[in-house]
Amino acid sequence: MSVRDDLQRILRKLDAEEVRRHEALRTGIYMVAAKLLRSSIRMVPVDTGRLRATAYVTLPTMGNHIKCRLGYGTNYAVYVHERTNAHHRPPTRSHYLSIPLQKARATFVSDVARYARRALESNSFIGGAEFPETPTDGGPRPRRKRNVKAARRAAKRGRK
Repeated sequence: MSVRDDLQRILRKLDAEEVRRHEALRTGIYMVAAKLLRSSIRMVPVDTGRLRATAYVTLPTMGNHIKCRLGYGTNYAVYVHERTNAHHRPPTRSHYLSIPLQKARATFVSDVARYARRALESNSFIGGAEFPETPTDGGPRPRRKRNVKAARRAAKRGRK
């Protein structure tokens, strides 16, 4: 083997290691985003369950900036999120996405580093995604639960 062959082999190993580190970083970011979304889902107000069903996390993309989006795919998610005057049964509440994000802000970098380190050590990177990568519409809209007492009163009066 020549020196040139040795240098090319070393460069290939370095390139492979750089790819592994990028994948580990993407895995760490995805794992933190999924953790945030799981916390958020517990706080999402439930009427029909459609809002919770539309939770999504995109796989991180790396270019000049690292991008990873998470959220809910209904057209009314922002209204439910921002409406603070509505009554919600605990633990559900408004600001169901911003509160977990604020709580995670202090440990975000260390959490990403911890997950990335685990991914490098186990050589296990982003695999089967826990959440859809794109906002979904939540499937068919479930029927709203009918008030049983109101239905009985209406039946007594001869209406349906």
